[in-house]
Amino acid sequence: MKKYCLGVLFLICASAQLPAQITVDTIGTTIVHIETVVDTTHFAGGYDSGPWDLHWGPDDKLWYTNKKQINRYDPITGINDTILRVNSGYIMSVATHNDFANNPYVYITKDTSAYYGQGTVIELYRYTYNPAVDSLENPLLILNWGHGGEHSGGRVMFGTDTMVYVTTAEYFWQIDTLFNNSGKVLRLHPDGSVPNDNPRPDYTWTWGHRNPQGITQTPNGNIITSEYGMLHDELNVIVPGNHYGWFVFDGVSCFQPVDTCNYYQTFVKFPIDIGQNPPSGITWYDHPSIPEFHGILEAVTGNNQGLMAYTMNAAMDSVIQKTSYIKFEYGRVRDVVAAPDGTVYFIAYDRFKPRINSISNPLFSSLNQQTFMHPLQIYPNPGTDQIQVSRKNNNSLSTVRILNSLGSEVLRYEQVKFPFTVNSSGLTTGVYFVQVTNDRETRIQKWIKASK
Repeated sequence: MKKYCLGVLFLICASAQLPAQITVDTIGTTIVHIETVVDTTHFAGGYDSGPWDLHWGPDDKLWYTNKKQINRYDPITGINDTILRVNSGYIMSVATHNDFANNPYVYITKDTSAYYGQGTVIELYRYTYNPAVDSLENPLLILNWGHGGEHSGGRVMFGTDTMVYVTTAEYFWQIDTLFNNSGKVLRLHPDGSVPNDNPRPDYTWTWGHRNPQGITQTPNGNIITSEYGMLHDELNVIVPGNHYGWFVFDGVSCFQPVDTCNYYQTFVKFPIDIGQNPPSGITWYDHPSIPEFHGILEAVTGNNQGLMAYTMNAAMDSVIQKTSYIKFEYGRVRDVVAAPDGTVYFIAYDRFKPRINSISNPLFSSLNQQTFMHPLQIYPNPGTDQIQVSRKNNNSLSTVRILNSLGSEVLRYEQVKFPFTVNSSGLTTGVYFVQVTNDRETRIQKWIKASK
């Protein structure tokens, strides 16, 4: 990968990374800027350093965990602030309700020890956001699970089905029993109750997991987890009611007697990818500014540390290709998240001198950051055969373009007045961008075409 330094008025190459500079690098054939947006002064250094999880918040800020805190970074102003501070423990993950305006709930997982690797109990809490004081209040303890060692799972995600998903680890071969929360992907209502359509009368959604450290959802609703294995690291499609192999299988390798292996092989759900790229967080990337990232983007902490991009098939349930990027350039990468404008944020140098870096394409003009600051109104989103597009305080005749995830135009309408109805019945399911241009401005908003 080529790397350059961009000075204020000219290019200089005396150093690969200086505090006042942007590193110019390449992702495949795409030229990108990589810069530190939250530097090491915000975190404690060393093995138990702070940042573990990144989340793009409903306020268009980057939320990140920092030991006993949840902080936010504003990409417009560059300001960092704190939205939650707890008295004890180690915050592992954060997620927000999809309908935050009406349900201002924030879900966090917290290890009860001072450091997540001390092998104690992890708890899931629901907080309520109070806009009057811009902070999280009224913690509600929902569930917990024990972990015997460093592997603990601990990621939380709010799904498009308005359910909360939590990954938990099973490090010391605990026997799977009803109401045992370890070694699973858990699913629960936002209020903490058990959904009636769970495969068991408890929080269990899937089981047989060793250490699922990342979870994300594809545009068509598939849930994908990244799992830290013993010999083989895994990427799994989560299908409810399935056993994912541990502790009999690790990847596709079986450690038990032949009869046991043969028996489990009849029902175990095997991973869609295995490798030796110890994963942590994952995200779905669907912005055209860095096409090499399109698909699953995974943070890698051990062998092949950096970012791993998985190109998926049309059904988003199988890996076509995987490619390593920024390999060994930024140490252990703990988590990664994609912002709506196509910028990728990742935690670099985990357990050494942690920082949060961003990756963006400075040459991408058709969908730049400015166009995302004032989004269009699109309803419904996700939608199927028709969507309505509107713009407040703008009655100018406009051109409406529908772009696919690669930035190619698939529909175009001229001389449009708002509100305007788009016939999307001929489009396949997936991610699109609605671009509106008139004599004053260009605005763009992501839209998802869902299946009926």
